[in-house]
Amino acid sequence: MANFEAWVDVDPDDYWREMSKREKKEMIGILVEEASEDNDLMDSLKENLSEYSKGKAALIFSSDASYDQIDFEKSLVALQGAYYSLSKEKIDQINEIAKLYK
Repeated sequence: MANFEAWVDVDPDDYWREMSKREKKEMIGILVEEASEDNDLMDSLKENLSEYSKGKAALIFSSDASYDQIDFEKSLVALQGAYYSLSKEKIDQINEIAKLYK
């Protein structure tokens, strides 16, 4: 019996566009789960989300995150996006708080 091998080159963008919303949600879940086990993949995921969210979305990947933790993360993102509108005094205060945990 003959063995055949085939190579199919699928562009991820084309594949994504053809997926249903349900399939996309499932794929996102798989991506986050896989990234939670691979630091390099998680860093890449965070970097891409940060780039496309433009500082308006919290990047929390833990399903057991408390409301306070989510609120804190959103506050940090808001501060990051407000850098140029903060006074020098406010920036110094924020930096002083951060120094306590570095």
